[in-house]
Amino acid sequence: MNVITRRSMLAGSSAFAALAAFGHLSGARLVQAQGTTKYDIVDFGALTQGVRIPNGSRLLYGGFTDIASDGTSFGKIGVSEERFSPALWNAEGKLKKLKSSTYGGVVNALNANGDAAGQLFAEINGGDYQTINKPAAWIGGDMTELPLPAPAYEGGESNGTATGISDDGVIVGNGNGYQLRWVNGSPEIIVAPDQTSLSTLIINASGAMAASLYNYQDEKPLSKVARFDGTTFTVINPPAGTEQFNQNAVAINGKNVILASIYAADVYLAVLYDGDKATLLDLRESGETFVPLGFNDKNEVIGSWQQHATEPSSPAIWSGDQPEDLRAQVPTSSGLKLYTVQGISNDGVICGMATDKAFVLHPILLVPTA
Repeated sequence: MNVITRRSMLAGSSAFAALAAFGHLSGARLVQAQGTTKYDIVDFGALTQGVRIPNGSRLLYGGFTDIASDGTSFGKIGVSEERFSPALWNAEGKLKKLKSSTYGGVVNALNANGDAAGQLFAEINGGDYQTINKPAAWIGGDMTELPLPAPAYEGGESNGTATGISDDGVIVGNGNGYQLRWVNGSPEIIVAPDQTSLSTLIINASGAMAASLYNYQDEKPLSKVARFDGTTFTVINPPAGTEQFNQNAVAINGKNVILASIYAADVYLAVLYDGDKATLLDLRESGETFVPLGFNDKNEVIGSWQQHATEPSSPAIWSGDQPEDLRAQVPTSSGLKLYTVQGISNDGVICGMATDKAFVLHPILLVPTA
């Protein structure tokens, strides 16, 4: 892997080459950790080309969706007022734009082979509910529009997205009212067990899958998390004290651990399901909320942390038995304020979006110093 950490930066000639790379990239800079901060900041530069929403003056600039295990970040970037380009950024900040449709698209997932899955836009920012968006894959650099089954509802518009891809090319996503799996490019409708509906399907690098199942026949309908082996759903028993709350699968890592969110009486908490073991990330006693957004193979969880109901949430990483505010990890000398976090690699590199003093968005990496 070619992931940059402070340790790799200082370990031999390749480290100096990596540092030098930042100096030769017009849009990227390195801000080293200061004082008690634990991360170097790699700023990929301001996103200056906005995409204009139809019938409005607001501009959207794109940015990161997530980060892959090798440190490649991905998402979309505005290239004109009418088009986004699906995009990859390597660990040194080099941008690669992928082929797409007239209005562009977005990369939602990337596997170890560099193959991607995502969505093509039929209008700016997806347009309205009548817009026809298409699930897509980029295999070996070639763009493929993924086929969809007929809409589940009569008169419905064909619409969908691909959200995950395994290392052997199995793709999951949704479209036309169904959760879908594409094998060798052919769509398969994933059917939920009787008296349930399927709201989320996720996949990891090895092809292990998890899902969110909503049981609408219960006296109190609830969403629960299940493992899916391609044929059978196995519902996971929730931790004691959370049985009465809705749970939703967020991600499944390379060790088949599932990260899920729980909505419990006006606050969110997280749970990690590792085999038969469930670990709660729970701040209910203090009235705080933590919404999990992603994690890595070390079970390092990033999310959104709200300490008080009257205050905005902060990008955070769960550290020990509580979250740590990641905004404090961005040095003031950078001139940036962390806005959101999107993903974390297995080496602990976090991709996120920050704003400068003019409120312009910057894609950034938080690179651990140890």
